[in-house]
Amino acid sequence: MKVVREIIYFVIFVICIFFTIDFLNRLFTPKWLGPADNRFGYISKGYFNEKKDSLDVIFMGNSDTYRGISPMEIWNSYGITSYNYVSPGQRMWTGYYMLNEALETQKPDVIMFNVDGIFPSNHSSLSNYRKVFDTTKLSKNKIDAIMDPVFNFSFGKKISLFLPFITYHTRYNELTKEDFEYAYSDYSNPYKGLDLTIDSKPYEGEYVTSGDEVYELSDNVLKYLDKFVDKCKKENINLEFIWIPSPDSWTISKSNAAYEYAKKHDIKFNDLNLIYKEIGINFETDTADAGDHLNIYGAKKVSKYLGNYLSENYSFKKHDKDIIDSWNKDYKNYIKAIEDLENSAS
Repeated sequence: MKVVREIIYFVIFVICIFFTIDFLNRLFTPKWLGPADNRFGYISKGYFNEKKDSLDVIFMGNSDTYRGISPMEIWNSYGITSYNYVSPGQRMWTGYYMLNEALETQKPDVIMFNVDGIFPSNHSSLSNYRKVFDTTKLSKNKIDAIMDPVFNFSFGKKISLFLPFITYHTRYNELTKEDFEYAYSDYSNPYKGLDLTIDSKPYEGEYVTSGDEVYELSDNVLKYLDKFVDKCKKENINLEFIWIPSPDSWTISKSNAAYEYAKKHDIKFNDLNLIYKEIGINFETDTADAGDHLNIYGAKKVSKYLGNYLSENYSFKKHDKDIIDSWNKDYKNYIKAIEDLENSAS
């Protein structure tokens, strides 16, 4: 009887340790809810608050995606449910593991992957990596990612990614009500992954849209891009490449490289940089930061184009009343947020 009691006490002790560590991780990890952090807490964790298998389309890629596509506009005009599940400064290896994570809760008909992030072969910042790992739950995929040599994490960094409070414990004197409130929040995101901004700074350069040069993709990029493509095929998901207008990073040689890869793997590629005038993009008013990212006015135009494209090329399932009511409510909140930003700026 004494042995049984000791086993029970030990199990209770282990459970208490587990819940204590989980609470500390949730409490001390920054929530990244404000505009300065691109509302990334909402973008990442909000994705997992969506009803299981309720999304028709997932948009993936780097920050150009969460600035350049408004899923709420697509919903309101075409009744298509979508979400921007993306990360800032994304590298292809990050994108692959995010794909695995995304498919744990959703089985979309289409994934549209913004190829702007397939060209860097160097590492993103540790801060960008942390935002991805610190906002996902512990899973085999997360473990595989952190342990993957491609990230080049030291032993200490790996431990801190599994136990974020080791890195953030010094925030104890910075904790706010928000930290406690959002420790167990569902992070519902009415913008569906859009980083909403009305900032405007014109792009003053010019596109050079002619040339035969082909940018050389690195071996690591190709390895994880292949894995990304293979995963979509295995899951019977329609994968399409897009490139959201971003004249600051776009070049014809990169576009040619993406086109060649897409053609080789029988993937449709829609480079919106080549048709930005047809879409109606005005780089005097529609870019937030001189041609790197779009603002909400540019995102609306891109979303109108993509929504129309999706509705003409795919047939999506009808959604039940709960989904319709929820998304219509989110759309009203989204419109109000835009109005509030415009009113505060005037």
